[in-house]
Amino acid sequence: MKDRDMIVRLRGIRQLREQRAGEKVIQRQTAARKATMRTTQAVEATAAHLERIGTKERSAFGSLIGQSVSAVSLHRIRGQVEKAAGETLRFREDEKLAGEAEKERKAELSEARGIHRARIKAVTKLDRLLEHMSSRGARRNMALAELSDEEDSGSGHKS
Repeated sequence: MKDRDMIVRLRGIRQLREQRAGEKVIQRQTAARKATMRTTQAVEATAAHLERIGTKERSAFGSLIGQSVSAVSLHRIRGQVEKAAGETLRFREDEKLAGEAEKERKAELSEARGIHRARIKAVTKLDRLLEHMSSRGARRNMALAELSDEEDSGSGHKS
């Protein structure tokens, strides 16, 4: 197998790797976008939850204003506040996990982009090498043609 043929085959293999790396980048972009959406949704869910809790607490304490408060009422409100605090912790944890997942997806995307750039660079190097070999081959062919012309013209003078 000639050097040029081997380089062409190697370029084909590297180009296939580059295409696969490009596909991986697209997959990672999609995953990163979904993770960002989940983080946004988690943040919005937490904010909505806090708004609902605030409204419920204001309502519960508002109903106590101007009245004598029994221990049962205070215990009920305290239970509601503790339940809301537990729910808030769950929402915050979901928000935190979504944020961590988003960071991981973005790191994976960054890594995939780096690999893709490296694959593109490898294909480009082989393209340049093939161009160089082609131009060198073209110059060689021109020199051989000139030599052949000189030999033909030189042999014509001797006859």
